[in-house]
Amino acid sequence: MGFNFTCPYCQTKTTINSDKLVEQEVKYTEKKQNKMLEFSVITCPNESCERTTIIMKDYFAKGYISGWYKDGEVVREKRIEPEFSYIHYPDYIPEQVRQDYEEACKIVFKSEGFSYFIKALLTRNDKRFS
Repeated sequence: MGFNFTCPYCQTKTTINSDKLVEQEVKYTEKKQNKMLEFSVITCPNESCERTTIIMKDYFAKGYISGWYKDGEVVREKRIEPEFSYIHYPDYIPEQVRQDYEEACKIVFKSEGFSYFIKALLTRNDKRFS
């Protein structure tokens, strides 16, 4: 059974089936709790793209004689590749312009979480920022 997916590289909206999906689970113990990481490797079916997206999901897990299984909902989800989303412009845009744009997107992506954190701290202590 497939699932809906938008490629972060080419923005193609599609359904991903098993031929474009590889999943691997890794079991581990952290602070005496059983956990499971699930890695999904998705290949874009758009023939002009065919780039790979890697997503990691973290679950609590339970172990039984027959093996381990996920216990509950996703605790944390992170896209590993690409690290951030941006519009991928065609090759006729000068390479330096594309690189500057990608770097700017990366800075914005990485700074958004920090800015939300700072705003949350400010609004908690000062009603002028709410």
